[in-house]
Amino acid sequence: MKRDIAGILMLSTVLFSCDVTDDFENLTLGINTSMPLGTIKFSEASLFELSDVDTSVIRYDDEGVMVLSDSVEVDLIGEKNLDDILSVTFPDNNAPIVAGGSSSAGDYPVSTTVTYRMNITGSEQLTEVTLSRGTLTFSANDALRDVTCSVAEITDRSGRPLTIRPGQSVDLSDGYVIKPAAGNTLKLQYTGTVHTSGRQEAEMHFSDMEIFSARGYFGRKEISTTVADVTIDEGTNSFLANVDELYLVDPKIEIVLDNTFRLPVGIIVESLTYNGRKILLKDGYNITRHLVGEGRTVITIDNESTESGEGISRIINKDLKEVSLSIKAIVNPTDEDMMAPAGTVVPERDNYYDRDCRVSTVIRFGMPLWGVFGNISYTDSYDVDFAMSEMTLQNAVMAIAGSNTFPLTLSLDMYSVDYDDNEKRLTKESIVIPSTSDNLPADRVTPAVLGQDNYLLTELDAETINRMDEVSKIRLRIGASSLDADKRRNIKIYKGSSLDLRLTIGVQGSMDLD
Repeated sequence: MKRDIAGILMLSTVLFSCDVTDDFENLTLGINTSMPLGTIKFSEASLFELSDVDTSVIRYDDEGVMVLSDSVEVDLIGEKNLDDILSVTFPDNNAPIVAGGSSSAGDYPVSTTVTYRMNITGSEQLTEVTLSRGTLTFSANDALRDVTCSVAEITDRSGRPLTIRPGQSVDLSDGYVIKPAAGNTLKLQYTGTVHTSGRQEAEMHFSDMEIFSARGYFGRKEISTTVADVTIDEGTNSFLANVDELYLVDPKIEIVLDNTFRLPVGIIVESLTYNGRKILLKDGYNITRHLVGEGRTVITIDNESTESGEGISRIINKDLKEVSLSIKAIVNPTDEDMMAPAGTVVPERDNYYDRDCRVSTVIRFGMPLWGVFGNISYTDSYDVDFAMSEMTLQNAVMAIAGSNTFPLTLSLDMYSVDYDDNEKRLTKESIVIPSTSDNLPADRVTPAVLGQDNYLLTELDAETINRMDEVSKIRLRIGASSLDADKRRNIKIYKGSSLDLRLTIGVQGSMDLD
C-alpha cells in the first residue's frame, strides 16, 4: 500500500493578509499551528496484506472468522486410472456357425446361435455398455455370402437388434447400446443359406474398442494411492514468519470429494505428514477410513482426529512448508477394507461410470484466525513530498485519534527514510493503540475509540523534521498482539474488523522575515 501524503508541514505562502514592508526587516515571526498529516485505515484483509498474504487464500467461515486456506486439487480416480475400475476386452470370434459339415445335397438353410463372451477379469456383471469407439466386422468366404448375423444384446437408437452381413462393418459408437446377457455374454444368431460350393469360414472381428459408459456391478477394485501435497502458500508463509508466538485453536484439513460415479468408494488416508514428518491419528495407525457415495462428501481431519488432541495446532509455526496426504481409493469396498463389522458395507449392485466421471478432490488446509497471536509485525511505507517553508521547528507533537475494532493491541513506530534508504526514527516511543475490550463480530463489537478527550500524543524529533527535504518516504512499522495474549486468551479475527486513525501534527516554531 503506497499513499502520497503531499504537502505535509506545508505552510501557506500568505501568512497574513497585510503587506510586509521594509519596516519589518529582520523580523522573526513565532508560529503555533496544527495540520492533518494523513489517515491510516486497515480492514482485516488489508492489515494481513501487509504481511504479503495473497487475498486469494483468505476466506471466512460460517461465523465470519477469517481463515487462511491453502489447497490443492487432485483426481483420486480420473483419466489416469479410470481403466482400473473396469477393464473389458472383446476377442475375435471364429466359432463354427454351421452345425455339421458341408452337404452334397446342395445349398441348405442354417440357424445357429453362438455364445460370445466378453473378457472381464473378476466378478463383474455388466448390464449396459456404450462405446466411445469400436467397430464390428463380419468376415466370411463366398459360401456364407447369404448368411446374416444378428445380436439381440446390441441395439441401435431405435431399439432394433444389430444385423450384419458378410463384408460389412458397423460403427458401434454410433448410437449402439450393448446389454450383455448373464455371464457378460452376447448371443450371435446366424441365419440364412449356406452354399456348399466352398469352405465355410467366418469371423466376427471387434476392433479399436473403448468403453464410454457402463452399468452393472464392477466388483472390488483397488485404485493406486494418490499423494497430495498442500504447499503452504507464500502469502500464508509470510504471515506465519511474521508472528513470534502463534497458537490456533481449530485448524483443520478438509478433503472435499466430488464423486460423479454411481458407485461406493472407500477412501483410506494412509498417512498424514507435515514437512515429511508424521502426524499420528487417533487410532494409532495413522489411517482413517471413509465410505463415499455419489455426490459431494467432506472429510475433516482436525485436532480431535489426532492422537495428541492438538496434532494440527502443533504443526503451525513459521517453519511449516507442506502438509501431505497419501490417499487410497477402493471401488466397492468390503467390510474388511473399511474395518467394519460384518454386514456393515452393503454392496451396491447398480454401478455406473463413464469416461467423464471423476472422484475429484480439493484438499484444503484451513487456519481460522482463532487463537493467540503474539508479536505480529508488519512494515508499510508512505511516499511523501515535503514542500518545506523556511520555518525552524522547536517542538512538534503527533496526535492520533480514531477507532480500533480489532481484538489486537497495535503499536506504531514511524521512521523517516531518505533517498539512500537510510531511516531515522521520528517517534521517541512507540504509539500504542489499545485493542477492543471484547471480542465479538464487527457489527456487535465495542471499538476502542481515541477521540477529542483521549488523543494519543507523542513528541516528534524536531531536528529530523527540519531536514524533511531529504526525506522520500515515511516508513511505518506495526506490531500487534492479541487481546490478553499474556493470559493465553483465545481471540477471533472477524470479517469487518477495522483500524481507522487520523494523524495530526502540531508544530511550534519560528520564521525569519527578511
